[in-house]
Amino acid sequence: MIGTQQQYNSDIETWTEYIERMEHFFDANEISENEKRKAVLLSSVGPKTYKLMKTLLSPATPRDKTFTELVKLVKEHECPKPSPIVQRFKFNSRKQKKGETVRKDKCVFSVSEVIYLGERIDSEGLHPIDDKAEAILKARQPTNVTELRCYLGDYLN
Repeated sequence: MIGTQQQYNSDIETWTEYIERMEHFFDANEISENEKRKAVLLSSVGPKTYKLMKTLLSPATPRDKTFTELVKLVKEHECPKPSPIVQRFKFNSRKQKKGETVRKDKCVFSVSEVIYLGERIDSEGLHPIDDKAEAILKARQPTNVTELRCYLGDYLN
């Protein structure tokens, strides 16, 4: 074996970075079979991440899933899609700074409405799009700091 694979620690790296390092480990050790990749992943992620996988998959087990499914499972948990609420806030509170200009190719003129960041903008103002609002209402509530940062889109950093 060339190198070692440490357990995943969300305090020092993202899940994506961890998987990138794991892919390098697989390349260095010529591990291409998916069952072996899954075995290496499950034996090296550490107890915290393994328990998370078991909880998210229950009643199934990590052994029942493929390497790709496990990677996707943790990625979607650790960093879900950015919150449309936060994106809308950023858009609505954006102010032009001194010296900033607009790009002509990004401008749209003479249209009755524009859809942007989950909002319909027309002559009467901003209106939320119903399916976007429904997605917000169904969004899973963050349960730790990492999830909260992902939910907010790292807005506070």
